[in-house]
Amino acid sequence: MRPFEQYRNLVDNRLSELLAASDDALLVEAQAYTVLSDAPRYRPILLLCSAKSFGRTPKSVLDAACAIELVHSATIMISDMPSVEFTLSRRDQLPAYRMFGGACSILAACALFGSAFKLVSSNLERLKIEKPKAMDAIGCMSDAIGLDGLFSGIWKEYRLTENRMELIQDIHAKRTALLFSIAARIGGILGGARKSELGMLEVCGRNIGLAVRIIEDIWEYWEGQDSSRKPTRKGLRPANIVKLMGQETAREMAKNLIVSSQEAIKPLGKSANTLLSFADYILATGLVRKA
Repeated sequence: MRPFEQYRNLVDNRLSELLAASDDALLVEAQAYTVLSDAPRYRPILLLCSAKSFGRTPKSVLDAACAIELVHSATIMISDMPSVEFTLSRRDQLPAYRMFGGACSILAACALFGSAFKLVSSNLERLKIEKPKAMDAIGCMSDAIGLDGLFSGIWKEYRLTENRMELIQDIHAKRTALLFSIAARIGGILGGARKSELGMLEVCGRNIGLAVRIIEDIWEYWEGQDSSRKPTRKGLRPANIVKLMGQETAREMAKNLIVSSQEAIKPLGKSANTLLSFADYILATGLVRKA
C-alpha cells in the first residue's frame, strides 16, 4: 500500500471512531453519512505530511488532520442545500439534506465546526505546543470559517454573474485553496516549524489547493452540461475555470501550480520530500479520479 493511501486509511479509521457515538443519534448519523463518504482526504493528508516534514509522526497529529476534514465536510453539507447550490448528488450518493432534511443537515454541520475546534485544541495541548503557536493554529481555523473564508467563497460563487478570471481565481482561493493552506500551516505548527518555514508551507498548501480546484473543474466539465449535480444551473457551476479557458489550458495550469507548490518548499531540503511526493500524488491521481 502506498504511503498516502495508508495516511488516508488512518484518517478514515479515526473519523469513524470520532463519529461512532453521541447523545443525538440522528445528528451524528447525518454527520457520518457525509464525513465518511468516499473521498481522497487530500486536506488532512496534507496536514500529516506537513507535520512529518518536521519530525512528527502521522498518528501524533491525526486529530488535527481530522479536524480539517470535519470543517470541509461541514461546508459541503451547507453548500449542498437547495437554497445555496441545490446539489442532487455528492460523491456518488445523495447529499445529506435529501437524506436527513434541511434542519438536521444544518445543525449537524454546525456541530462539526465545534468538534473540529475541540480536536485541534486537544491535539495542541497533548503535544504541549507553546501558547502563541497554539493561538496561531486556532486563529487559522477561525479564519477558515470567518467572513473572508470558505463561506465568503461560496457566497461569491453563488452570486457570480460574469465569467472573469480574477473573480474565479478569488473564489477558488477562498473556497478551496484557503483550507489547504491552513492545513499545511497547522501541520507545521504542530511539527515545530519556524515562522519563515510556516510561510513556505502556506504557499505550498495554497497552490496545491488551487490545483485541486482546477482538477475538480475538469471533472465537472467532463461530466457535461447535462450533469445532474447542479440542476438549477443547468450544467457547470459559475466559477468553472475550464469553461473560460478550455481543458488543455486548465490541465497545464494545474500542473504548473503543483510545480509551484514544490518550489515553495524546496528550501526545506530533504525534510520536504514527503510533501513533494504528495504534490506529485495529487496530480497523478486527481486527473483520473474525482477530487
